[in-house]
Amino acid sequence: MLVASAVAFVVALVSSLVATPLVRDAAERRELLDEPGGRKMHVRAVPRLGGAAMLLAFLLAVAVGVAADSAAGGGHLVAMLAGIGIVSAVGLVDDLRDLAPLAKLAGQLVAAIVTVALGLSLTEVAWFGGTVQLGWAGPLLTVAWLVAVANAVNLIDGLDGLAGGVSLATLLAFAAIALMREQPAVLLCTAAAAGAVIAFLAHNRPPASIIMGDAGSMFLGMLLGTSSVALVAADPARISPLLVIVALAVPLADMTWAVVRRLASRKSIFTADSNHIHHQLMARGLGQGRVTLLLVAASAALGLVAALLAR
Repeated sequence: MLVASAVAFVVALVSSLVATPLVRDAAERRELLDEPGGRKMHVRAVPRLGGAAMLLAFLLAVAVGVAADSAAGGGHLVAMLAGIGIVSAVGLVDDLRDLAPLAKLAGQLVAAIVTVALGLSLTEVAWFGGTVQLGWAGPLLTVAWLVAVANAVNLIDGLDGLAGGVSLATLLAFAAIALMREQPAVLLCTAAAAGAVIAFLAHNRPPASIIMGDAGSMFLGMLLGTSSVALVAADPARISPLLVIVALAVPLADMTWAVVRRLASRKSIFTADSNHIHHQLMARGLGQGRVTLLLVAASAALGLVAALLAR
């Protein structure tokens, strides 16, 4: 289990290091650029297909990891990959053609429903020293959770290195929990994704030469969502949903505040604005680099707390 995940990490790291500049150059030639303005903080047009490079590196690494140790292909790996693949495809189409918000949501729902249909779903959760059977509510809660996490990571992708750094911190926490609880599929996926993200961040740190786009943020969001469900579902007596909520607290808090803020203003929850946590911190005088460092450090601390509690 550990060897396969280590191999996957290295393969993803190297593959992403090679693929990211190639994708960046191709996007620049085709003028697939994210223009500055509005809530976007970059000052020049930046290629937006970094998520495609991360996804390719991730899939290659997972395939190599399974080849190295067939046990890593068990558990909920197929369900996880199906959901990740569908939502990443939706994100890529959005990067290329600017999908309507409802179309993106529909794609996320399809990805989550397919994931549940393939067997990855909450059936019981820990509650005050015991467990509660969820029954018919389990699949519904799982779908809602997967869509929520995918959107949470998508919404926090507002500064160079922010979504990647926050996701990396949570991926490492989930990898530690998967290692402790002997969950090979989750460990393999989180290790592979961590390698891909680290390499991508080498090009995405301020000032970024490429951004991940919706293909990247939705890929990471669905990966974190499916990983968290797999961890809770595999050991509900010991891994409470509160642990994964703690690990994902930064993007979840930002998304929750965005929904409350927009509803209170009688606006559509899909209306983009410049009042996210990172915007608020910058309005108080912090630079982009410090805001990113602060939120990534907060995610790392919360991830560490979740991993320690999972022991």
